[in-house]
Amino acid sequence: LAKMSSDADDILVDAVSSVRVVTLNRPDKLNVLSDSMVTRLSELWAEWDADKDVKCIVLNGAGERPCLCAGGDVKAVYDMRPPEVDPKRHKAPPLALEFFNREYQMNHQLANARTPHVAIMDGVVMGGGCGVSIHGAFRVATERTVLAMPECVIGLVPDVGATYFLSNLPGRVGHALALTGRRVGGYDAKKLGLATHAIGSSAVGKIVESLATALERTFSGGETTSELDRNAKDWANKVDEELRKLEKETSGEVKETPNDLHPHLAVIDRWFVSDDVQEVDLTLNAAAVGGRRERERKVAKELLELMRAGCPASLRVTAAMLKRVRPPVDIMNVSGGPPPPLDLARCLRMEFRAVAECISRDDFYEGVRARLVDKGKGDPPAWSPESVEEVGHEDVETFFEPGSREVEEVIARFERAVGLESDAGGAGAGAGSSRL
Repeated sequence: LAKMSSDADDILVDAVSSVRVVTLNRPDKLNVLSDSMVTRLSELWAEWDADKDVKCIVLNGAGERPCLCAGGDVKAVYDMRPPEVDPKRHKAPPLALEFFNREYQMNHQLANARTPHVAIMDGVVMGGGCGVSIHGAFRVATERTVLAMPECVIGLVPDVGATYFLSNLPGRVGHALALTGRRVGGYDAKKLGLATHAIGSSAVGKIVESLATALERTFSGGETTSELDRNAKDWANKVDEELRKLEKETSGEVKETPNDLHPHLAVIDRWFVSDDVQEVDLTLNAAAVGGRRERERKVAKELLELMRAGCPASLRVTAAMLKRVRPPVDIMNVSGGPPPPLDLARCLRMEFRAVAECISRDDFYEGVRARLVDKGKGDPPAWSPESVEEVGHEDVETFFEPGSREVEEVIARFERAVGLESDAGGAGAGAGSSRL
């Protein structure tokens, strides 16, 4: 089996007064996350969250080309592909399952950290890059930000908690981003709520020093939980204050662009109101041809083309996942009311099971081959099924059902790590499964 990178230099660490700085350092690979990087990040965050003198953590990416992180190392997962038993089905690579387990635990850890976390989203922020940034307290976009969750185009589904944070965006724009992989710029990211601040790239180099200076005037330490929480809240307020100052100083740099989606939220809500991908396709097609305004027709056409480039099974499963995160009000539970939305931990578990199924299917290997190995210069991905219409309800449900014993054992460890009780599809349910 292929191994993921374990170069210690892939994570660089610095300290400036009470601020700790982490730099993702794989610029030749757009800072994609290897297994060792995920492990190291988790270790550092745990260490600093327990250190009363660490008041803020800043995450950035190395390289001449602006880039925080282009995602998890799915190319390494592709290289783990086991020998074929069935041309359409494979065994999920054990090392890949372990990587996703650690990555999703890290996403949950970040979301529950006490120490304020600032992700500098300057440049490319995609897939796993969203997972190491959006779950944190502060996300700083710039005019160079290019943010996306493009998993469907490689035969995966949005993961790293994306079903959670995309479902919490205004209206149905999160559904649009999940199904199309549409890229979002810095101004748009702030408007949509993916970023908390928008600061010009000219001031990115000032962020760490500004925070370190400002935090020197705040209290350290604390013994009780309430004291620690109060101090962390004070630190967060000071961080927010300093970031707002830099945002104001560079307000002319991060500007609205013609490609922004936020001016079109009302029509996007209408286009993506259905949980049925076929209906969304028909609606977008009608808007692309007969929309009232030229700009709306252009946006609809772009979203339609992006969605149609995705793996049919991935599109169906993604729509089903988003529906489960926030069930429609007409679906009642045993108490007579609508089921509550899923929290982050449950979203991650749902995504984990779906991703484990994805990497057991040929669609994933076809998608990565076409997009990341051949880079669009070879044959297009041979999806199976070939169209959304051919993806049946029963096939979609397999992405939510118990996997093999090996898959469910890893998911059970994830559940214990994030404090979840085993669900109906836990290790016990999967133990009797005959699936590969």
